[in-house]
Amino acid sequence: MGLFDSAHKAANNQINSTTVNGDNISLLSAAELPDSYTLEDLHQDLVSDEKKGKNDEKLRDALVLASCLEQTEKLSRQDGDEDWRGKIEVWLAKEALPDGKVFTVDENLGKYADFVFLECISANSSTDDKTPEKELKAKQYRYKYTLLLTSLSHILSLRVSPTTPPSDPTLLSLICYTSPKAPWNTSHTHTLSTTLLAPYKEYLQSPTFLITYLLQTFIKPLFSHAPRPTTITPAARKAAPSSAPPRPFDFREHDPANQPWRSGVPYAMSVLEWIVQNIDPPLLRTTAFPLLIPPLLTLLDSPSNSIRMQALSLLPPLFPKLSAPLLTQTGLASVFQDAISPICLFLPSLTPPEDSVRLLPRAYEALWALGGVLFEDSEVPVITSNDKEKQKEKEKQNAKLKYHTIILQHSLLPSFLSTQDSPQLLLILLHTLSTLVQKLGIYTVKYLKDIIPLLTAILLNPLWLVSVQEVVIQTLRTLREVILLGWMRVGRREWRLRVLEGLVGVGGGVRREEGELEREGGKGGERETKKKALEDVKHEIRETAKVFIVAVRASDDKEIREEFEEELRDVVKADERLGYIFAVVE
Repeated sequence: MGLFDSAHKAANNQINSTTVNGDNISLLSAAELPDSYTLEDLHQDLVSDEKKGKNDEKLRDALVLASCLEQTEKLSRQDGDEDWRGKIEVWLAKEALPDGKVFTVDENLGKYADFVFLECISANSSTDDKTPEKELKAKQYRYKYTLLLTSLSHILSLRVSPTTPPSDPTLLSLICYTSPKAPWNTSHTHTLSTTLLAPYKEYLQSPTFLITYLLQTFIKPLFSHAPRPTTITPAARKAAPSSAPPRPFDFREHDPANQPWRSGVPYAMSVLEWIVQNIDPPLLRTTAFPLLIPPLLTLLDSPSNSIRMQALSLLPPLFPKLSAPLLTQTGLASVFQDAISPICLFLPSLTPPEDSVRLLPRAYEALWALGGVLFEDSEVPVITSNDKEKQKEKEKQNAKLKYHTIILQHSLLPSFLSTQDSPQLLLILLHTLSTLVQKLGIYTVKYLKDIIPLLTAILLNPLWLVSVQEVVIQTLRTLREVILLGWMRVGRREWRLRVLEGLVGVGGGVRREEGELEREGGKGGERETKKKALEDVKHEIRETAKVFIVAVRASDDKEIREEFEEELRDVVKADERLGYIFAVVE
């Protein structure tokens, strides 16, 4: 009878009798464990590399190991313990790496969103049929990882010099659990990993670990089979335009086998996220960026939209660390802009709507972050006496205007053409337009000819008022922003009448919908919800009308003011019920 046979039996009973949950682990009691054992015993019987059991056996051994290490009073110490302790640490670090056969961060390789997990299934069975089994397997692995990290915390506490950083592979394994969104992660493993890493912050941010180990030894080989982005040089500078013919497309390059971060090494994304969040800006600017930029550009050009989403999420915290001088001098600013901008056009029907809904906000957020770094000092005009400084500030303002104008003309406005039947996408674009006109400021007036007809067309579409009132509300708010910024031109006849038409049209639509509700009667929950939504729409109409009236009445042109007052009177005269919009008293 083996030393741990009784503990194995107790572990099997506990695993089979309780719901597997990585957030709420229960270790074996002292009575269920041997009276005494050594680190050598634990290694030989529970963690030896020669033991290649199934996952349920590994789960059992992980539970016994964590329980034994928890009961420190039963652990007998002997000469050579540090060697056995080190061997157990190596095994734990290796086993704790998330399994690419179970988890993947690529939606194309699995069923679930953002971070998903994957299980090999037979050719005759559907993914849906296997979902419960996949769920159970994923839970078992999360439970096992929780036990492994629990054991690792105990093993690290047994070191001769606890203040010395653990081995690099051990730190890598812990970093895999620092991303709360990772599918293999639980709140327990996330807390354990961050707690265990905290004392070694200085070493973790050192060139030895960040550059030599993480970027050169771990990240670089993963991307070695991927073609280098043609937009940059090997030194991560913008590449000069080439007259050479485009390289033939090779489907094999996008095979998951040649892109291990998509399947075999799913934790690569978590490691990249940790690097971006923790790298010291001076180290990034002087040494690390040539190693970090190529993988990020490769991920942005991934055939998988879920990988693109994760890559986009890494950019907003990265750009401030790179700094405006580096982005400008290396040409990386335009490289990133050119890499991100096409993603803003990933729209139906070429892109699944659910992917578009998640890609667009991340893409625009990345563009705002890039622009914020490049033009952070040009939000307010700087008054200087030096002609050279004045010229430099003027050039910066022109570059900022050009940057945001390109986004408006090449990405945002064309996107509205493909989203007229998608309320989710329309809301995203309306929020984005509201943000963009604020960044353009007074220069919004140049694009009133594009923006005002677009917004009034949405207001005049009865579909939104009937089914998705939030679209109408956001359109009115965006229109209000446009009027506030372009007030000096809104009074011109062509724009004035367009805005008036939109407000009157949506105002009349509200009256019709209210009439329908009155005729239907009753006090159902759905009726009350719609009534409240219509009241919200009416409020936004009135607020927008107030801004509109003030803007036009502020015109220096007396003829414009007089014509406008006459137009308001005509509207209310034609339908007195619309008086609530303009508050015209005659």
